[in-house]
Amino acid sequence: LPVLLKFRTDNARDPSPQNYAQDSEALLRLRRDVLEGLGLGADLLPDDFVSYCFSEMAPVCAVVGGVLGQEVVKALSQRDPPHNNFFFFDGIKGNGIVECLGPS
Repeated sequence: LPVLLKFRTDNARDPSPQNYAQDSEALLRLRRDVLEGLGLGADLLPDDFVSYCFSEMAPVCAVVGGVLGQEVVKALSQRDPPHNNFFFFDGIKGNGIVECLGPS
């Protein structure tokens, strides 16, 4: 995410499918710079991450927003227990899981 935000800041736009080759090279350069700036190795983020930067995030936002709305209704109605801790959505696989990261 910081790599994509840096791309947007530097270029005042999102990566464009029309400029796939140029934008992919820029994203890979930014990956190295951003991760090294954070004291992390560039291998933390695989090279194929750039292929996921050329699409809209709206479907992911809709799913996560729907789950959040469901949890608000659960909390207000007190009918069902809310998710315990964290909901993770994998936009690539299209599935979500709930992880209990702390004691119940």
